[in-house]
Amino acid sequence: MELPETPSDWILAFNQQSSSIIQNVRDIGALIRMEAFSFDRMEVRLLDASETSVGTITNAGAALRRENIDWFLALSGNGEGVGLPGGFSLSLETVDEAQGFTGRVDIEDWAFSELIDLAGLSAFEQAESMSFTTSLSLVSRADTGLQEVGLTLTSENDQSFALFNDELQISDIDIDLTYLPEEDSLIIQSLDLQSNLLSGEFEGQITNALTPNELHAMDLSSDSFVADFTPYFPQAWSFQDGQVLATISDDFQVFAIERASMIYGPLRFSAMGELDLDVTSQDGEFPFALDVSAEAVGETSKETVLSFWPETLGDGGRRFVRDRLETGTLTGATAVLSLKPDSRAQGFLRDEDLNVNFSFREGRVRFLTDMPPVENAVGTGRLTGNSFRADVSSATYDDWTISQGRFDFPELNPRGKDFIVTAEGRGPAVSILRQLSNSRVRLQENTGFDPERVSGVATASLRFQRRSTGQVPFEDTQLQVSATIEDAGLENVLQKL
Repeated sequence: MELPETPSDWILAFNQQSSSIIQNVRDIGALIRMEAFSFDRMEVRLLDASETSVGTITNAGAALRRENIDWFLALSGNGEGVGLPGGFSLSLETVDEAQGFTGRVDIEDWAFSELIDLAGLSAFEQAESMSFTTSLSLVSRADTGLQEVGLTLTSENDQSFALFNDELQISDIDIDLTYLPEEDSLIIQSLDLQSNLLSGEFEGQITNALTPNELHAMDLSSDSFVADFTPYFPQAWSFQDGQVLATISDDFQVFAIERASMIYGPLRFSAMGELDLDVTSQDGEFPFALDVSAEAVGETSKETVLSFWPETLGDGGRRFVRDRLETGTLTGATAVLSLKPDSRAQGFLRDEDLNVNFSFREGRVRFLTDMPPVENAVGTGRLTGNSFRADVSSATYDDWTISQGRFDFPELNPRGKDFIVTAEGRGPAVSILRQLSNSRVRLQENTGFDPERVSGVATASLRFQRRSTGQVPFEDTQLQVSATIEDAGLENVLQKL
């Protein structure tokens, strides 16, 4: 006789036999008069067909008692060999005058490989090295078959196992599940997970849980959890109030996220998309395909932005935001991410792989260390797979008013590409000339022109260009300034500049 191969096959086989089992219990109850029977501290030796010992059950015990038509049976022991668990106990009780029964099995120190082979859970065969303590309970009736199955599972040893092409390394897991066969619904009362990518406590439900060749619908939530994608991102993220609604392919390789929401500090994220693990990838490529659109509602700081900015995405642009953007409030971010296995074939993302748009206000940016910062900046920003740009609609610079400006990183990679700053503004002419004299430009020293001789209000445009690698000699920096001054002329000064 062949054992069932899948969970669905086990349930079908159980329902086919349960009504006859219950009837046999009734028939036995009508034939015998025994009320109770028990034994304990026995040793049971298991032999194969050649009478070779293949396993032993020590401290074996059993109890059988009868109340009217209903029966109660209990078995327990410690196993060794032939895939036996370190310890087990079983109880079975008929109810409602043998119209149904409830059962429970508790197992300690059992290799997960035995459960995988027994239940046909081939998708989790990489978990064979772990050992678990588990409890299985069930409720069945003669007329309807299996009504409810409960399962708890707790990892016991220090070993971890991998899932999803070795991307998810699980070190500790504690599960409490209830399966309702009539609804084909798996209720996740609790899932306590510790892994390299995701850790936290979750609860939820999966419908179409065991129906073959059907999509599984998942509703999962968590009060708090941690997602960790370091070292690609600079730090792990702690989220609160998370919920995911998704459909999952029959082979658990494709996850279509209908809606995901979570809170990170002052931000509420919402997203939708698809994760496909059934892809062909080469060494060094992403082992998945991911398409996600997301939105962040709320206000946040540059520190939060940098925590979600990949370490390997645009080192120059990332360094500029970290070192030069001194303060600022960012709002209204949206993102579209489309990663394919070959998205970083050149060592960095392509522009079409990522598109992030956001707004900012109260920005304070210091483009050069020896000149005043741009303050009170208001505008928008855009980050793509290999470029970064911030457009300023208004700002102040010392006692000047900036009417428009742009910080542009046309290419974040390869490292060392130029970035460009442009701006237009209006203010006292003496102010900007004084700053140019006091900076590395050394206007008065190089031209002999005294800025203090100038009066009037200037309207000026500026273009600044240099490499994005660390300290750059000023002679390798391109600086262009053109201006007009009301009631004054600066033509000779600009020529020498």
